[in-house]
Amino acid sequence: MIQKILNIIKQVEDRVSLILEYCKEPRTRDEMQKKLGLKDREYFRSTILKPLLEEGKLILTIPDKPNSSKQKYVSKSIGIND
Repeated sequence: MIQKILNIIKQVEDRVSLILEYCKEPRTRDEMQKKLGLKDREYFRSTILKPLLEEGKLILTIPDKPNSSKQKYVSKSIGIND
């Protein structure tokens, strides 16, 4: 059981690392999901996207319009507000 949990944690960490690297250039939610091979939009948003935004690791390219259809996300390390 513990090993299964550790495997899940490792999988999420690997996905997060991949997304942060991938988002060195601004990317849409759909592009990020496709990169990870995830089809469930809500799973992606709640498990990966929302935590990265809350932790400040990803930032919005249009912060005044978080629900814009043109919204993209970029890694904080090279963010547009740096």
